[in-house]
Amino acid sequence: MKRIYLSPSAQENNVGAGSYGTEEQRMNQLCDLVEKKLKGRYKIYRNRPEMSLQQIVADSNAKKPDIHLALHSNAGGGQGCECWICAKGGQAEKLAQQIYRQITAISPFAGRGVKVSKTLYEVNKTDAPAVILEAEFHDNEKGAAWIVEHMEQIAQAVAQGVTEHFGDSAAEPSKPQPAELTAEQAVDKLAKAGLIDTPDYWKNAVQCVKNLDALLVKMANKLA
Repeated sequence: MKRIYLSPSAQENNVGAGSYGTEEQRMNQLCDLVEKKLKGRYKIYRNRPEMSLQQIVADSNAKKPDIHLALHSNAGGGQGCECWICAKGGQAEKLAQQIYRQITAISPFAGRGVKVSKTLYEVNKTDAPAVILEAEFHDNEKGAAWIVEHMEQIAQAVAQGVTEHFGDSAAEPSKPQPAELTAEQAVDKLAKAGLIDTPDYWKNAVQCVKNLDALLVKMANKLA
């Protein structure tokens, strides 16, 4: 099972426009949704809001994930999604391009690209391929409102980018199959549903009629 370290912003003092609140608050909200979509398919690790950036990177390195994904919203004037990596040509760029493509497909704003930084601590000091997603600018009202109103779609886009990076299907993980019923259990279930009036008769008949047990089990398994 692949391992993912999710790192929502810990910037508790970075306040967005309108009713956005803080970057830390909104990106943890987004991370909750992303984690829910990926959980069960991948092993998920996650930072804690009280961690410093140095502690987050150290924790990620200790966990040894296959990828490190930081979830942020941007500031400084502008519009559009961008992703940050430490260098081109590796797994980090592959992941960034997949996520960037998914986000820009649903965003009303023009994307700003996948960019390289040699100074951003989180992408340069993590051992795993690392990407910082800046989903949109939160310091203008349109950008802030878009994030708040499209959390589910953004989370789905992030999850889609991750699954495509690993070459996995976008479908939800399959549900565990129920334990196979015995013929007697199938008769009891059908009787309880009112489909069989004489369960003892059917239990005795199973011993005499070839393939009857399989037919009963098949019928019972069709019941909700």
